[in-house]
Amino acid sequence: MINQGMMEEARLCIERACLDVPPKQVSTSLLEYAKYFEIIGEVDRALEIITSVRLRFKSEWKIQFEVVMMYLRCGLFHQAEELVKDSLQIHSSTGRLWAVLI
Repeated sequence: MINQGMMEEARLCIERACLDVPPKQVSTSLLEYAKYFEIIGEVDRALEIITSVRLRFKSEWKIQFEVVMMYLRCGLFHQAEELVKDSLQIHSSTGRLWAVLI
């Protein structure tokens, strides 16, 4: 839908997915919601959502990685570096986080 320019319909689908997914998939749905706002240029709203997801799902390394990547895409290099260092304190054996730090 996003590729076809149907932005409002895409937003509604993502919101519905956030409500209907099994509990284990909520974090992934919320990440997609944040990415939607990043795509449409509402970076502040995307960062607000992604920060909330990061705090809620601290134990999931993939969430931490996606937040770091969004920070990098938004040009927030210092915040990305601090977050990846903090994430490595918890997820020290995660190669992708180490690769981003390097």
